[in-house]
Amino acid sequence: MEKKHKLVAVVLGIAAVCTIGIIAIQYSNKEEHVSLQGSALSSPTDRVVIAGDKEYVVGEAGFEPGYYDVSTKEPVKTNAFKLGVNQTILNTRYYNRNKISLSQGSSVIMTRSKFEPLIFHDDIAVLNNTTGAFRCGEEIEAGTYKVSVEGKHKNAEIFFQVEMNTENKWEAVDNVQVKNKKSAILKIQGNEYLDIINFYPEYGDFKIYIKKVE
Repeated sequence: MEKKHKLVAVVLGIAAVCTIGIIAIQYSNKEEHVSLQGSALSSPTDRVVIAGDKEYVVGEAGFEPGYYDVSTKEPVKTNAFKLGVNQTILNTRYYNRNKISLSQGSSVIMTRSKFEPLIFHDDIAVLNNTTGAFRCGEEIEAGTYKVSVEGKHKNAEIFFQVEMNTENKWEAVDNVQVKNKKSAILKIQGNEYLDIINFYPEYGDFKIYIKKVE
């Protein structure tokens, strides 16, 4: 009789473990992101939150190489980039062995890039608190563009660079630093990229206007 009770207990224990495992799997499939909080990525995912004071290495522990959109709701400074409140960087390249480290208490959201084309209305595309890299013929059409900046801070300034990749080497074709309330003309063609960088995210909200003139 005692053996039967032990057998029933073992069976119930196994059933309980299996049930918990199934619930855990169902729950994990519903999660929108994996929170790191100072630990390495546990599995490859399309959306991750990097946080804490740990260094993250691309190509290790599920952090796959590729293109990511990076955003944050708070000021963040890393060894790779800086972001202000509610700012985003689109289509950022991360290769094997690239490293990202954040200070304790800060975090960023990294989402697999979708490479969506810029949306133009009356030949003008507006980027609100957003920078990044845009491929000619994919996210932006070939042509001549007038780029301008409108920032909350009087010293807001955005860097624009047209570049191309030849034999796995990135080369600048043209670049310009555009100050607040100012504009410049850039031409994009062939297999070039338009790379937009905000060196002063601490200056707060900004808008970038990209107008096609030719």
